[in-house]
Amino acid sequence: MTAPSLTSIDDAEAAWLKALLTPAAEPLRELLHPQFTAVHSPVGLIHDKEQFLTDTAKRPTPEDVRILTATIHEFPDMATVSCLQEMRIPFVPDTPAFPIQQAVTRVWIRVGDRWQLAQLQLARRLPPA
Repeated sequence: MTAPSLTSIDDAEAAWLKALLTPAAEPLRELLHPQFTAVHSPVGLIHDKEQFLTDTAKRPTPEDVRILTATIHEFPDMATVSCLQEMRIPFVPDTPAFPIQQAVTRVWIRVGDRWQLAQLQLARRLPPA
């Protein structure tokens, strides 16, 4: 599979959101740095790239992912994106998707002429009212 052009942090973020909506692991894998680390789940799991992809594959694919607020700080070879992210996940067939809000920080690093995700930290918030 050909990796998308990720020359701007906006391109990288758009590719990340699109990959989250894809049931296959490959679009996510292409965006992750070889030394990627994720801190996530209600109990604060710390996963490397393969563990994160395995864990993500076990969950239902979101129907929708939205960024509610975002703060982006871009440096020559690194960028941080902190945001509130809402995903709607269909846990039970034929019922409305469940909204999950997360406070998210993504740390992107530039490798050559493209951005790769090196660090991801997620903290769940209570579902929206």
